[in-house]
Amino acid sequence: ITERLRHDGPKDISQGVSYVKDEHADSPMDERETARFFTMALAGRARYLSPVVAGNMPKRSGRLLDIAGGTGYYSYEWLLANPASTATIMDRPEVLKVAKEILEDFHGKDEIKQRVAFLAGDMLVDKLPGADIVLAASLFHDWPEDICRSLAKKFAAAVNPGGELWVHDAFLEDTLDGPLAVTDYSAMLFLGTKGRAYSRKEYREWLSNAGLVPQDKNIPTLMDYGLISAIKPV
Repeated sequence: ITERLRHDGPKDISQGVSYVKDEHADSPMDERETARFFTMALAGRARYLSPVVAGNMPKRSGRLLDIAGGTGYYSYEWLLANPASTATIMDRPEVLKVAKEILEDFHGKDEIKQRVAFLAGDMLVDKLPGADIVLAASLFHDWPEDICRSLAKKFAAAVNPGGELWVHDAFLEDTLDGPLAVTDYSAMLFLGTKGRAYSRKEYREWLSNAGLVPQDKNIPTLMDYGLISAIKPV
C-alpha cells in the first residue's frame, strides 16, 4: 500500500492487477482473457442498474455516445426507451466483442439491433464522434484528477450544441468523508486503478471548466450510485 500511495496507484501490473492503461503501456483491456473477465465481472451490476439509469436519462431522439461502454447494457436499455434514437458504444476491440455477445442475448435486441453501432477506439487519444448525449458511466473513477479534467474537456467537445453530458457513478460527499460505502469503494478503486471515487462538486467543477453548464439535480439510482448532468450551450 505504501508503494501505491507513492505512485498514486499500482506502479505496474506485476505488483497487482490494474485494469486501466498506464502511460505508454499497452491497455490490459486489449488482452482477450483480461477484457472478457473484467467486462463480465461488471455485467451483473450494469444489467441491474441500466434500466434505472435509462429511465432517468432524457427521453429524446438523437444520438447517444456511450464512452467506455463495456457491456453495452446502458445503451441497450436507453435505446429501448427511445425508439427514435441511435447509440454508439465506444470501447477497446476485445471489450466490444463481449458487448456484441451480450446484445445477442438482450431481451429487446430485435427492437434495437439496427440502431446500435460499435466503435473500437481509445478515448484517451482518439477523436470522439459528435453526439446529442454523451454518457460516462463508471468511467472517471479509474483515473487521476488531471486525466479526469482532460477527459471532461474531450467529452464536452463531443457534445453537440444543446446536448448533454451525463455521468453515472458512485459519488463521495462534497466533504470527501462519506458515505461509508463509497469511501470503501474508493479505497478499492485506489488499489486497482489510478483513480478513486469523486464528489459531485469535483465533477461539476470539471464540467464547468470544460464549457458545459452543470445541472443542480442529483438523481439517485441504486447501490449508492447516481446521475448528474451538464448541458452544452447552443
